[in-house]
Amino acid sequence: MKSIALLCFTLFFCSSYSQLQDLTGLVKINLLVNDNLEWNSKIGCNINYIDSSYQYGCASIIIGAKAKMHGGTSRKYPKRSYTLKLDYPKSLVGLPKDKDWILNASYIDKTFIRHQLYYELFYKMNKRHNIAPKCAYVSVFKSNEYQGLYVLMQRLDASTLKLNKTDSLAMIFKEPIVFYPDSTDLFEDINNIYNQKFPAIENINHSSFLDSFNRFLKTSSPIQFTNDISKWIDMNNVTDWYLMLELSNNSDGIMKNFYLYKKDHSSPFRIAVWDADHSFGKDGDNELNMMKTEPDLKRNILFRRLLDNELYDFENKVKFRWHQLRYNLTIDSKSFDEMINDYSLEINQAIASNEALWPINAKWYYDANSFEDEIEIIKSFVHLRIQQLDKLYDYH
Repeated sequence: MKSIALLCFTLFFCSSYSQLQDLTGLVKINLLVNDNLEWNSKIGCNINYIDSSYQYGCASIIIGAKAKMHGGTSRKYPKRSYTLKLDYPKSLVGLPKDKDWILNASYIDKTFIRHQLYYELFYKMNKRHNIAPKCAYVSVFKSNEYQGLYVLMQRLDASTLKLNKTDSLAMIFKEPIVFYPDSTDLFEDINNIYNQKFPAIENINHSSFLDSFNRFLKTSSPIQFTNDISKWIDMNNVTDWYLMLELSNNSDGIMKNFYLYKKDHSSPFRIAVWDADHSFGKDGDNELNMMKTEPDLKRNILFRRLLDNELYDFENKVKFRWHQLRYNLTIDSKSFDEMINDYSLEINQAIASNEALWPINAKWYYDANSFEDEIEIIKSFVHLRIQQLDKLYDYH
């Protein structure tokens, strides 16, 4: 009797599944919306979440939510990304429970792998102190119409960054202008110049705290900088961030595409990485870059002070860290190939469906490379870059 009831439950909740013609084997997220989604404000909707890997056939649930379109420079692309806020915390595709999610269209990256690779490596460098979004692949529909292959991402917020929300000095900033040598005219919001995300700036305004950090970076003497920089920011975390930018050639991540956060009054600032379209052999606009141009890390005043300060000897610290990561195989060509192959296998069936809807020779791309071509570019780039950094940091 129990099995019959379970079968009826499964068939009932999977009635919509047969209408969503997608044979990729991935979890499906169907945005059930009555109105057009907006850029600046979320509207109410339902999410039909369909998992065909369920052991009895498939499991489908309806989740109340709010949604809006998501993105900055990616707004120009025809395939849209979305921000979701569920009515209650829910684990999606085995990721930790949360209410806030990003459905990243990953339009400009034909491999759908660069974000995943970047985030996973940064986390593996130091699982205790390096935070990056956890991700999974899904097929997305909107009102039963196929939208393509997407990267489901955690949103970086107080929960995912593990802040003590009751601490008055817990704070998050997205891409704050604190690392610009001259930031006078760069802020977008005069009332929130450092782009404070937590706490709500109308409740506690931490601009003065960032002002102090900014003054320290710009005006401290070499001795003061050497003695006090680790009180301001976690230097193990910064060293990994520096190497991650070097290894991936993510020039776009030097001044933006990161979160600066502080867990509580006793913790220094740390960096959490975000957005890696501009990496691993391609620039952010999809142009090939096999180290034709290198990242100018000194554009960032923190890196400039570290590299120019002989007392701190940052270059040797970076060299030592590179040797550690190579020795323990955190950074290793074979390991990279295995990760890339695993991702490729997972989405291989979904690529054809996505490309049928979003052609790979569209005007936004510099070339008509296939998925397989682009995978080989990432592998070739990683092998090349590891060899270059091995030589730079004298690793044999």
